[in-house]
Amino acid sequence: MKKIVALLTLLSFVSLGTTFKVERVVDGDTFKLENGDRVRLIGINAPELDHDFGNASRLHLKKLIEGKIVDLQTDGRSSAKDKYGRLLRYVILEGEDINERMILDGYAYAFLRYDFEKSRLYKESQSISQEQGLGIWERNGMQPEFEAEDTRWTFGLISYVVLGLIILLLSVWIYRYERNF
Repeated sequence: MKKIVALLTLLSFVSLGTTFKVERVVDGDTFKLENGDRVRLIGINAPELDHDFGNASRLHLKKLIEGKIVDLQTDGRSSAKDKYGRLLRYVILEGEDINERMILDGYAYAFLRYDFEKSRLYKESQSISQEQGLGIWERNGMQPEFEAEDTRWTFGLISYVVLGLIILLLSVWIYRYERNF
């Protein structure tokens, strides 16, 4: 019985992730595996290559994982793939969570738009990085330029709601005005 429990425990740890070799880092939160799959680090967002710290973020991730064997772990709360077909994974190298390391080192921030298992941990890690003024946070803890892109849709939505209310009020006013004549 003890052997069966030990075997099941071992199998559960093995099935948590899959080991692959990283062929090439694309940017600060995406890389390509030797088998051709593209992987997006779940729970983080790094600047695009044409933004401040974009290339620095890519180079940092490259230094951490390119050419190395990593363990890819799924998240129980998130999709397996994003809308671009990239695998959404936690990247573990020699027991270290590389996604969190990118945040702690100031090369990415916690991407909290979507629910994921390590959201609280990543938010705390981001606070540490901000307090230390590392990387993207070196400008007196200010929000990085690229983070604003993730919230542009909110402004658009609010604009449409306000415009809709103005049209509705204008319609009601015109209706009442015409009823009086």
